[in-house]
Amino acid sequence: MGISIGYPTKADMPSDGLVVISASPGGPAYRAGVLSGDVILAIDDMSTEKLGLYDAAERLQWVFLHPTCHLCFQINIFRQMRKVKVKRTHC
Repeated sequence: MGISIGYPTKADMPSDGLVVISASPGGPAYRAGVLSGDVILAIDDMSTEKLGLYDAAERLQWVFLHPTCHLCFQINIFRQMRKVKVKRTHC
């Protein structure tokens, strides 16, 4: 999947999401538009506020590594002080 996630620690990041520690260039998450430093707020309309790291990683893995099963997805992220949507819509 090429992505590492953790809990936000900086004061200028939303505390109700999961921070992308790294997104490997060329990996599925990076190719979809997820970048290091992004804060993932929701995965397919499911808030990450109360989602543990393991559950979030499992959901992200399903989204990025099973494209034939999951043709459409949306990930709401916080990037550079604004909300952004990363999505694939060719279902």
